[in-house]
Amino acid sequence: MTNKNRRVFIDSIYFTNIRGLDNCQGKILAGFERSIGDYIEFKKVNIVIGENGSGKSTILDTINALSQPSLLASLPKDNLKDQEKIKLNINVLIDDRKHELRYRYSPIFEGLQKKEFELYFDIYGSYLSENGYVSYDSFRNKRLIKIYRSLFKNGVNHINVFSFNNRVVSLESVIEDYKAKFDENFLLELNNAYKYFHGVTSFGEEDGSNCFGRDQNGYFSQVLLSDPVMFNRVAEKYMPSGWRQYGEITSFLQCLPSNSICTIDEPEVHLHPNLQRLLISRIKAIAQAKNIQLFIGTHSPVIINNLDYENGKLFHARINSIDEVKPSKAILDGLGYKLSDYLQTDGVVWVEGPSDKIYLLEWLRAYAKANRDESYNFELLNFEFLFYGGSTLSHFGKDEELIDFLSINQNSAVIIDNDNHYDHLERVFTQDNKRRVFEEYNLHPNSACWVTHEYTIESYLPDSFRERFFEVKNNRLLKDSGYSKTKIASLSKEEVDSEMLLKNRTDLNTFLGELLSLIEKWNGIEV
Repeated sequence: MTNKNRRVFIDSIYFTNIRGLDNCQGKILAGFERSIGDYIEFKKVNIVIGENGSGKSTILDTINALSQPSLLASLPKDNLKDQEKIKLNINVLIDDRKHELRYRYSPIFEGLQKKEFELYFDIYGSYLSENGYVSYDSFRNKRLIKIYRSLFKNGVNHINVFSFNNRVVSLESVIEDYKAKFDENFLLELNNAYKYFHGVTSFGEEDGSNCFGRDQNGYFSQVLLSDPVMFNRVAEKYMPSGWRQYGEITSFLQCLPSNSICTIDEPEVHLHPNLQRLLISRIKAIAQAKNIQLFIGTHSPVIINNLDYENGKLFHARINSIDEVKPSKAILDGLGYKLSDYLQTDGVVWVEGPSDKIYLLEWLRAYAKANRDESYNFELLNFEFLFYGGSTLSHFGKDEELIDFLSINQNSAVIIDNDNHYDHLERVFTQDNKRRVFEEYNLHPNSACWVTHEYTIESYLPDSFRERFFEVKNNRLLKDSGYSKTKIASLSKEEVDSEMLLKNRTDLNTFLGELLSLIEKWNGIEV
């Protein structure tokens, strides 16, 4: 086995005072340092979630520093309290044998230009220097690269760690003919995925090999669905950004040496959920084939839901620490939802969009006013509306993101527009995704799913109001005004007598009574 193909795997790290992260535990005692918290142990695929500025990129940069030593000068926290130390330990498995790299930073800085630290290596039980430490500062970047390289024969290969977000620097100097290989893989990956891209087709329908290509002058070209008999030139910078992101990430991974380590920050940028799902599946396949260890920072529930927890781990960056989390309600916290979005005592009402929330809140208030006593306070009910988007149910596919995502909170209600896909008298669906969600959420005692009896929720509006903004065409209710749907919903609050509406629409009144009873059940209220 060559040095280049040694199996290198980051086993664990621990740290204190790295940028905003502090993983310490215990009290400060006279003459003693604070004890360092538990090691953060990694697996083959590692996903980091958290708010912006919470430390996701810091974790990725500690990994990237193994190939980009200049990052080391950016890691230490500037202002330390008494007895605080800056430490970073990285345990690396090389051909299944553990080695330790310890970074100890000096608290003495000269402005922002110089941050000294000492570097200690434990390689096969021997030290790099007599004292085990090497001084380094931001002006000696080349020296540290030489140090890494001098350890190469002992297994510490600095080129084994690659960052997609800094790929030009990390690959062009390492892989011969990188640009040509990247371009070849870029076309291959796009052609293999062309059926997932709207607006294009292929001369060779079987394998898609003739969807994307380059003409004799080297120009990028594609076969458009509207012009399927010939290639059409298009500048790569004008390609759909999601296609380009997909092709660049997968091509980057294809160019990596086997047994590498790779970091990717927010791979979901520009990608529709369908392409996010395809991308994470492809990332995992390439990583498996080439034995690549992955570190991914993300805000995407699609990527989280596709994590294989046997081979992967999920971490939550929390500004001052990073914690491993299981596939549970804690995931939503990392994605930016409030506690009331997912705690067991609360509930979530999932609707298509903001206008549905406006209608339902107004109608629920009207129902409560008409059917509860004067001491009842609707505003004290603890529940949230969240939006699943216009066509998300069909986009996500069966047993994928929607069900996995909603099941984080078993106290859930899902409101679905009929769209002529459901016969409420016969209780028959003509659309599988709606049927699946309806059946799933009506199986559990604390969740439910309702489908509107008519085309959409706007169909319940009084005729005189609805016809000012909507028209019926081919048995479909379509917006026929310059107002947005949220503006129309807001106007309905001012102009529609909701209590009278519920009296006239018994089916709507029954549905609201069931929904309110479910919300009250979530809140432990017996009426």
